Amino acid sequence: MWTGPTVCSPVVRADHARSWAAALAGRRPILWDNYPVNDGTMERSLHLGPYRGREPDLTDELDGVLCNPMLQAHASHLALATAADFLCAPEHYDPEASWSAALTAVGGSREPALRALASACADGPLLPAEHLEDYFALRLTRPDDGALVVGSTGFGDLAWEPLPPECVVAISLADSSMTEHPLG
Repeated sequence: MWTGPTVCSPVVRADHARSWAAALAGRRPILWDNYPVNDGTMERSLHLGPYRGREPDLTDELDGVLCNPMLQAHASHLALATAADFLCAPEHYDPEASWSAALTAVGGSREPALRALASACADGPLLPAEHLEDYFALRLTRPDDGALVVGSTGFGDLAWEPLPPECVVAISLADSSMTEHPLG
């Protein structure tokens, strides 16, 4: 088993796997993909972004892929659904389209709330730090009147607006165990 070039690898390429296979006397590795994992020093983070940073031809160089889920099993469904999309058809995988479909499937009637929360937590370990400033992220704030609002970090054209009432449910669920109170 192999985790890629680092423990939580933002990018895993086919040539990485070929090099590892050569070191294993030609045996193809099994990728232990540490996404969306959030144990250890990451346990206060939710990694709700799509599976990314894996080349389509990587799957041809591996004997398998095991995705390491978060401590919050239900919250892991988003990232795991997008990983499944990638593994089923890597050459046609679109991270954003897969993520949007996963939000709908996992969120059900609470999809808007889950989308707001997931957008704020989409910057996990698969997104290299140098790209974070370019990645659209939502922030949840509480102005003087106590109402939750959602808006952009200054990138893009989303204006500040009141957070939909169903999002308040998601935020309160995020404060407790999502395994005890699933969003879907």
